[in-house]
Amino acid sequence: MTVRRQAQQRPYGFLITKAGVVLVGLGSLLAFVVGLTSLAAALAVFGVAVAAAMVLSAAMMRSFNCPDCSALLRPPQGWWYRFSGREILFRCDRCDIDWDFGVKGQED
Repeated sequence: MTVRRQAQQRPYGFLITKAGVVLVGLGSLLAFVVGLTSLAAALAVFGVAVAAAMVLSAAMMRSFNCPDCSALLRPPQGWWYRFSGREILFRCDRCDIDWDFGVKGQED
């Protein structure tokens, strides 16, 4: 029988990095609004920031390890659309444990 356990909360490294990326993207649009840069440059920086935030989200979801055996845990299939507002559990097949790292799906 599968056991569900609460894991220690993750450090905020990924969250801080993603927030920085978003601020750079929004800052580029603000620079256009106040006349410091052209629209093309502002949109280019904003697009790169959005792409970087998406890559960081995917990297974060693939960086969890089992606290008991240190096996790399994969996110559940469809984590980007199936878990609206619910917790996302990471399964360790070796230990037969569903780990709750406090990650929740984006609310619609």
